[in-house]
Amino acid sequence: MPAKVLVAYYSRSGTTAAAAEAIAKEIGADVEKIEDKKNRSGLLGAIRAGKDVFLNKLADIEMPQKDPSQYDLIVIGTPIWASAMSLPVKAYITRLKHKFNKVALFCTGGGFGSKKAFKDMAYLCGKQPVATLSISHISYFSGGYRKNIPKFTKELRQHL
Repeated sequence: MPAKVLVAYYSRSGTTAAAAEAIAKEIGADVEKIEDKKNRSGLLGAIRAGKDVFLNKLADIEMPQKDPSQYDLIVIGTPIWASAMSLPVKAYITRLKHKFNKVALFCTGGGFGSKKAFKDMAYLCGKQPVATLSISHISYFSGGYRKNIPKFTKELRQHL
C-alpha cells in the first residue's frame, strides 16, 4: 500500500497556502488547512499576531478534519512570526503531536527565523524532521521557491 502523506499548514496571507498546495501536488498528499478562530487578517491582524507571539499565547484553532495518525508522514507548514512558528501551528502540534508518525517541516518568510522555528517545532513534535524547507519572501515573490519543492519532496519520498 502506498505511503500516505498529509500537508498541514496555517497561512495568514496566502503565501504558506500556495507553498503547501505546491508541495501536496508534487507528492500526491492530502491537505489540511489549520483554521485559527481569531481574525488575523490585514495590518491589525499582523500586529495582533506579533503581540501574541511575544506573550507566548496558544491560538484557539478549529478541530482538524483529518486524523494525523492515519498518515505515514505529516508535513507541517508555517509562516514565520517574530522569528517563531505561527501560533495556530503551535496549537496544532501541541494538540496532535501524539498522533504524528514522521514529520517534515517548511516555513515561509523565514529568513533568519527559520532555524529557530524548525528547532522549536521539532522540540514540540518530540521528533526530528526528516526534511525541512525554508522559503524566503524574495524566493516566494520571484517564484524561485518552486525549484526547491521537487528537491524537498524527493527528500520526503526517501523516508516513505
